[in-house]
Order: sequence, then C-alpha cells, then structure tokens
Amino acid sequence: MRYLISVLILSIVAFVQAWDIEIVDPNGSYHLYTSIALDSNGYPHICYDSDDFKYTHWTGSTWESETIDTAN
Repeated sequence: MRYLISVLILSIVAFVQAWDIEIVDPNGSYHLYTSIALDSNGYPHICYDSDDFKYTHWTGSTWESETIDTAN
C-alpha cells in the first residue's frame, strides 16, 4: 500500500512540475471565463474574457494574441 501511495504522489508531482506559469496578457484584467486546450504539439491555446473576448496561443517560441470580440 505504501508503494502505491508513493508512486501516486510521485506521479502527481511529476505532472504538476510539467506546467509553466506565464502572464500572456499583462494589460488585461482577468475574469471567470477562461478555456484552455492543447494542440497536437502540446502547445496551449487560451480563450478568455478580459473586458474583450480574446484568444492567445503559443507558437513554440512566442505568444500570439488577438481580440475576437470587443465589449462595446
């Protein structure tokens, strides 16, 4: 039982350490509506509501962002 718990904890730690945290929109204010998906390369694509509805994705070397809809 101890072995199973140790493997489970190591698996969780390894999974958590695989994520990097970055600010992709330093000028935005963040709200509750955020979606993230990974493409076939493992790159994140994020849609979020930041006064405007925005989409950003990682190209492998940089973040690219665009406004999808404005909050007129």
